[in-house]
Formats: sequence, C-alpha cells, structure tokens
Amino acid sequence: MKKSKLFLAALASLITSSMASKTYDDMVFAEDLPTDAKSFVQKFFPRHSVAFAEMDIRPYNSEYKVSLNDGTEINFNFFGEWSTVDCKFNAVPLNIVPDAIAQYADHRFPGSQIVAIHNEEFGYKVKLSNGITLTFNQHGELV
Repeated sequence: MKKSKLFLAALASLITSSMASKTYDDMVFAEDLPTDAKSFVQKFFPRHSVAFAEMDIRPYNSEYKVSLNDGTEINFNFFGEWSTVDCKFNAVPLNIVPDAIAQYADHRFPGSQIVAIHNEEFGYKVKLSNGITLTFNQHGELV
C-alpha cells in the first residue's frame, strides 16, 4: 500500500513538473504588444511595420518575438524591453547600440556594420556584417 501511494505521488509530481516546463507560442496582434515594445518599434524603425508577432510562453520567462516587414527580428521580454535586434544584412540603428560599442566596432572594423545586437545579462553581443561576433561587458568594453 505504501509503495503504491509513493508511486502515485511520484507520478503526479512528474506529470506536474513536465506540464510546468512546457512552452508554446501564441500569435499576437501588433497592438497587443507591451507599450514599451510598440514604442521601441515606432522610435527606431519608423518606416517599418510589424509583419508578425508571437508570444513565446514559458514558465518564469515569456518573451515576444516580432518580425518587421523588412525581415528585422526583435525579441522583447514580457515587459517590452528589447533583448535582441537582428537586422540580418542591414545595420542596426546606431541609437540602439551603446556609444562605446559603436565606436569600437567602427574603429577596429571600418566598413563593417553592426547587423545584430543581443542585450544579455552581463553585457552585449554584436554581430558585424563581416561575420565577426564580439562580446562586450555592460560598460562597452570588449571581453
């Protein structure tokens, strides 16, 4: 009897934990994005519109994935703060890139453009148009 109760408790725990770790994507309309995300798109990409948006729902860490009509992809956290801007082959608007990072990339890799930037917990990762990826700390210093 004890073994069957223990087994059922373990099984219930396993099912509950597997359900809690499930993720799924849910399409959203551009007007349903967080206010900060909508403002970011309007400010830095005024000539582009949202072609597709979805909410990647995960326990404790949901995010929005937005694709613009020029192919740019932007990820926002649940509150609408940007985490990734990937312009593919076009330059990321320089107003998004911290000054120290923009100056370093311009000085060390003249003729290259920053085509993607990831705002990470401890700094930034940028991808240049020449294929090089650079990692910077929060102060814009190369790591």
